[in-house]
Amino acid sequence: MIIVFNYGSSSIKTAIFDSDLNQIFKTQVNLAKGESEQERQEIARKAALNIMLDKKFKRALKTPVTATVHRVVHGGNLDAPKAIDANIKAQIKAFSSFAPLHNPGSLAIIEAVESSLPAVPHFACFDTAFHRTRPAYAKNFALPRALAKDLKIERYGFHGINSSYIAGLFPQDKHEDKRMLVCHLGAGASITAVRAGKSLDNTMGFTPLDGLIMNTRVGNLDPGALLYLMRTKGLTPQETERLLSNDSGILGLCGKPDLKSLLAQLQLDNLGEQNKTAQNEANALSVEITSEYARESAREIAAELDIAAKIDTAKIDTAKRISLEKEVAGAETTELFKETWESYLYRLVTQAGAMTFAMGGLDRIVFSGGAGENSAELRAAFISKLQFMHAEIDQEKNLDKALQEKERKKFGYADITGNSKIRIFIGYAEEEKAMAMTAKAMMNSGGE
Repeated sequence: MIIVFNYGSSSIKTAIFDSDLNQIFKTQVNLAKGESEQERQEIARKAALNIMLDKKFKRALKTPVTATVHRVVHGGNLDAPKAIDANIKAQIKAFSSFAPLHNPGSLAIIEAVESSLPAVPHFACFDTAFHRTRPAYAKNFALPRALAKDLKIERYGFHGINSSYIAGLFPQDKHEDKRMLVCHLGAGASITAVRAGKSLDNTMGFTPLDGLIMNTRVGNLDPGALLYLMRTKGLTPQETERLLSNDSGILGLCGKPDLKSLLAQLQLDNLGEQNKTAQNEANALSVEITSEYARESAREIAAELDIAAKIDTAKIDTAKRISLEKEVAGAETTELFKETWESYLYRLVTQAGAMTFAMGGLDRIVFSGGAGENSAELRAAFISKLQFMHAEIDQEKNLDKALQEKERKKFGYADITGNSKIRIFIGYAEEEKAMAMTAKAMMNSGGE
């Protein structure tokens, strides 16, 4: 039995695989947010131990544990999975300052599991390792070379475990020199340029904060804007990190916590536009505007939306005015949601373009991650921006979950290509399975 621990900043996914790599147990535990590194480590350690004490977990262990394997977000210059020893743990700790929300918790879990299972081998898979094949020019920041080298500041890239797994679903690419975009779109999001089965570039950089707009992470940001923020607001490094990691992205742009809720709200707004009823005005009768400021605010919003003329306090009664003011404010909010969605798509398309140019063309797009796998709307909207490249999605296949699941079981991916020169797929993230495969291979090769 192989036990897999996939630790993220807010949850632990744990899975058990038998000797044939069949998954026989899986659970996910959401974690409280610790304010300090020590608190986050203790939360992670206790969560891992509680999972191992769970009755369902114990019942799943029908044969002895042969190995454990752990996801570690930042592996620095490590270019492959490693058997865990004192040296590897020291390197995980050394790179904790690069990934403070991830590496310390992973290390705490590793040490807790080691103490519970001291007689079995333990392995680590690194999200950065797949990207070590990139050329030096793709890794460099234009900082003074000696300073960057001394502090190990470079573009590392992330989501390598899943990107490597997705690339492995298309083994022919190594021989045919195919060019693929792996769009890992979830709470964290990145695009990896894969050519002939190897990573050529990734939209994330020094940390998982960089690149695309994410649920709560800022993505690409001008360093000058960051310096300005710190100067004018007097932000500490810890406050800045929280702002960029937890309070930005989709949440910062419109107040919605993730892409799923943003798209759901846009759908509701569209339905609302089509199905307005008299109930709206009836509800408005019970609302009391207590100050002229609120009415003035609504008129200002209306003016910005070029509908100020609708508000004529001399001609309409209070109930209708209140209803209209609510409608105007709601219109502004809807525009905010639409703008956030367009910003998300714009960043996605422009960075996909950069990755495509880096490869010298494009043969295949693979959508993965929670949003990439489950949002037909996201996939269709993205591909619609690539019509000039003769990319086309099959709309029926894009919506047909039963067909997608059938192909997933057979191939590990679903083909949703339309009349298109560029092939389009859904590639299902199987990080736990990929890590179990790695552990088994390393055991068979003596831990190397």
